Parts: sequence; structure tokens; C-alpha cells
Amino acid sequence: SEEARTAHYDAIGVVLGDNKPQIDFFVMSYCPFGNQAEEGIAPVYELLKDKAIFNPKYVIYSNYGGGGPTFCLDDEDQLCSMHGIVELNQNIREACVGKHIGMDEWFEFALEMNEKATSKNADEKWEGVAESLGLDVDVIKTCFEEEGEALMAADKELGDTLGVRGSPTVFIDGESYNGGRTPEAYKQSLCAAFDDAPSECDTVLEGDVEAPAQGSC
Repeated sequence: SEEARTAHYDAIGVVLGDNKPQIDFFVMSYCPFGNQAEEGIAPVYELLKDKAIFNPKYVIYSNYGGGGPTFCLDDEDQLCSMHGIVELNQNIREACVGKHIGMDEWFEFALEMNEKATSKNADEKWEGVAESLGLDVDVIKTCFEEEGEALMAADKELGDTLGVRGSPTVFIDGESYNGGRTPEAYKQSLCAAFDDAPSECDTVLEGDVEAPAQGSC
């Protein structure tokens, strides 16, 4: 129905007709398939960051693995991550970078943490990585303490509204994306969502994402 459609666009924050398409990508900081999506989207961000809106989000479950502190942040077991609490902590740190420092830095930090850390050791490794990128560690820590639960609760609420069940799940202007995970595939779909595509869309992006574009967490 038209009402349901409007509610869907409102929930995801899409404004149709603004010639500024939006890509919302739901990942987990240590899902290999989600990391693959981040690496595929990063060159598209570099190309179109002034023309389109890029919104990384995190896949959050309630009562994952039976709940408890191994997987969940909160006592009610409503904010849990598939690969454990260290992954959830890293989700929050990345979200804090995106919110308080910038989207350029979100991509830098997320991709560097994909390479330098795991869902076992990210809590120990992140500060060194953040410092190596010139990120303000105190800003991240303060946000983590004060806003962590709220940030993840907001992503869970949006994910639940959109029916997100796994990583990666990608929407372009609110429409589910099921294409390949190469930079060029993401670019073509995002460029198709412009009312009037910019000249940047003529650029062919190199780079093949090594793993095949199947699979999710």
C-alpha cells in the first residue's frame, strides 16, 4: 500500500526526488561477507561521497546464542552480536567514528580493523589502529560509554523495520540490493538511483572482490 511504502521510506530516511541517492549497508564488524561488502563499497564512496549518502549500520540481534554477556551488551539481552561481545564493541567504536569524526574516517577505521584485528582481539588492538590513523581515541571512548547502547538500539530498530536478518544487507534508496559485491556493481546500482547522474558515474571502478558474491552471516 502507499501508506506502507511511505512508512518504509520514512523509517530509512530516504528522500525521493532529491537527486541524492542513499546506500544503507548493514554489516557486522567481523562478518567476512560484511567486510567484503565494505571493501566493495569503499571505492564507490571515494567516487561519490559528495553526491550520495552512505550509511553503515550494524546487524543486532536479541537473545543471540541464548543471550548473556558472551554475545550481548545489555542485561535484557536485546543488543547482541553474532560473533560475540568483542564484535559488538567494535561495531560501537566504528559507529562512534562515523557519527563524531566522519565518514572518510569510518571507512579508514573499519577497513584497517578488518585487516589488523579479529572478533577475538579487537578490544586490545583498536586503540593502536585508531592512533595510527590519527583518530581521537578519547572521542571514541566517550561516545562508547555514553552512546553505545543507544547507537546499537537505533540500528536494531531500523534493521527490524527493514527485515534485516544477516550481513551484508544493502538498500539503495530503500530498495533491497541483490547485485554483486564488486565496486563497479555497487556503483552502477547507486548511479541508477540518481534522477540526473553526475559525470563521476562514467568512471569504471577497478577491483574485483576476491570471494564470490554469495554468502552471508
